[in-house]
Amino acid sequence: MEEIEQLRKRFMEVQEKDTNHTLSQRNCVEIISKILQLKIIDHLIVTQSAREYLTERQLEREILDELLRNGGRVKLEDIPDSINVDVSAVTAKATFISKKDRSIYLIEGDLISKYYLDTICEEINELLQSKGHLSLTDLSLKFELPIEFFVNVAISPRLGRIIQGLMDLELLYTQSFIDHHTAVLRGCLTAATSPVSLSPIIAQFGLKESILENLLPNLITKGVLAGSVSGKGSNTTFTPSIYTYARQMWIDSFYRQNQYVSFKTLREYDFRVDWMAENYNGVALITCYVDQFIIDSIDDSITQSLSENSWIDIRTIVPSFFSDRDSSLAISKCQSIKTLGASVYSDYFIVSKDFIAKCLAILEKEIKERAEKFMLESANTPETPSPQIQPKVTKEKETKKGKRGGKRGDDDDDVPVKASSSKEGKRPSFDVVKEGIEILGKHFPDLESSVLDSIVVQLRSTLRAIQESASKVVFTENLSDRKNKHLAFQEQLNVMYLNLLMFKNGIQDKAFDSERGAIEKHLLRTLSQDMITLLTEHQAIEYIPKFKSISNAAERASIIEKLPPTSSKSLEKLIQASTKTLDVFIEQLITTTEDFQIRLQRLDRKTEKHLLNNSNNELLHQLQSETNVATCLQVSVLLLFLKTKQLLVNVPARNIALLLSMIEGEIPAKDFSFLKEYQQLVVAYLSSKDSEGKEKFKEKLDNDLDKLKSSVLQIVEEGTKSK
Repeated sequence: MEEIEQLRKRFMEVQEKDTNHTLSQRNCVEIISKILQLKIIDHLIVTQSAREYLTERQLEREILDELLRNGGRVKLEDIPDSINVDVSAVTAKATFISKKDRSIYLIEGDLISKYYLDTICEEINELLQSKGHLSLTDLSLKFELPIEFFVNVAISPRLGRIIQGLMDLELLYTQSFIDHHTAVLRGCLTAATSPVSLSPIIAQFGLKESILENLLPNLITKGVLAGSVSGKGSNTTFTPSIYTYARQMWIDSFYRQNQYVSFKTLREYDFRVDWMAENYNGVALITCYVDQFIIDSIDDSITQSLSENSWIDIRTIVPSFFSDRDSSLAISKCQSIKTLGASVYSDYFIVSKDFIAKCLAILEKEIKERAEKFMLESANTPETPSPQIQPKVTKEKETKKGKRGGKRGDDDDDVPVKASSSKEGKRPSFDVVKEGIEILGKHFPDLESSVLDSIVVQLRSTLRAIQESASKVVFTENLSDRKNKHLAFQEQLNVMYLNLLMFKNGIQDKAFDSERGAIEKHLLRTLSQDMITLLTEHQAIEYIPKFKSISNAAERASIIEKLPPTSSKSLEKLIQASTKTLDVFIEQLITTTEDFQIRLQRLDRKTEKHLLNNSNNELLHQLQSETNVATCLQVSVLLLFLKTKQLLVNVPARNIALLLSMIEGEIPAKDFSFLKEYQQLVVAYLSSKDSEGKEKFKEKLDNDLDKLKSSVLQIVEEGTKSK
């Protein structure tokens, strides 16, 4: 600092000395920059005119001078114009000063000193002494200070020193103001004999609610006023002690005369239930408080009635002012119920354990008899149909060609129907609760139905165990019969499954490429649907009482809904698979049978040979007995295809021409020519719209029917091929 002072003096001497050479403003700036660069001086502040420099200390002095000049409070935005320094420098230095000096505050852009706060507090004290009370909010607005700063920094430290008064959350007030409130309250409330609302007193005498909130309880605590306070603010009510005592005496008199008091009355007289429990020996019910004597009387009546009649309606022995819920709660307070082992039904009926034991003995006998009878009636189930050995050939519908469905099967009943959500299937049973109520009603006609209902519901698990035990005996006796039916079902399902595999293998030749999809759909609409129906019937026999049979797809969907979830979901997946491809169906069929714990037979050479032989015999038998010309043609072609190709197929009638073309060259030419002509006549007959022409075709076909049969039978017997 000494070096700086010496340098300053040298500058002064140079400036005062008359010389021929002077420094220009630019030279001065360069010199000062060099001084700052050499850190001879740490920092200088440039004025707004850029013609002067200030040190940090000088800036601080000038800001403090401005604060003093303005009476201890100055806005930061006014200082730059006075000292010719940029506002950012002034703001930074003012912040530094407020942190450095605890007597100076920077509040919302104003620099405020401690002596300024002393000054305004002196002014506030003068106003307070003249008015008696002041609003803190109004004062903070008047002096443009934040309310929190104004209360905590300006007012609180100066209470009792500069400001002679007291303070709460909203007001500054003097002791004389408190004395005025005390005098008003004492004068208005001392002689009160009923509850008094403070709202009119506050309005008439200009009292402050915030002061009364603490003052009134203090006066009661000190004994100046006798009573209690409820509510807050303008809703505050003073209740004198004499008023409370009079109401207490009324409650006491009523209770001693009637041995109860309602909760509604207690609320009207502002008494709590806890107060009753503290002062009287009684029980709190739902709507009233009753004396223990009433509960004891009910207990004695229950003991006497149960020993005589075995059951009692509590409503006949409780006081008339009891509600149903009061009666129910009063029963729970009686010790005789636990002592005698009685049960409570429908809230107000009490039944002894001896009576319940008597009811159980009656029910056990009759429920067992009914369960055995019911199981015997439900045990009758339909036998499984005979297995399908060869492909079913349906009779061709004699309809017009233009009206036949495009991709629909020949039988509408074979269209798969999507099953809805399944329901849990159960072993045949009846409602033991309903039956039990009926049985007890016959034995005890005078007992109310609600009591009978409750007794049977309580014994429900025992009755179901009795029913289950009786049903199990009948079920065990029928188990062997059910096993035989299951074996018959499994044999039938395996025959159908092996036939399906044979039909699938039979159409793998390239000649079937264009029609393979249609043939597979035909199989999905016919044989596959029969298999789904068979599986559904098998599950229905297991789970649905009195099941008979399934005649169409709609009935099948209805039955699936009644099966357990595991069974119904597997069948629904199988139905969905039948709408896709044959491979998908077979894969899902294997999964479904595994779910049902059914074992499908594998197709080996021995089984395949056996199936071909059986199918050949069945087709021969059908051919000999068939009279329908279209069906006879279809059976003939299928039989010849089996004989020549050693393949088993099941195709729609419209694919007969394809099979016929595949056996050309495998049978004598004259026989093939005759079959071809006969097939064309059948097509012409079925598509003819003229009734007269249709009759001619029919006559021609009937005449050649025997020739067709003999020709096919001869080819099959000889087993020769045309060259």
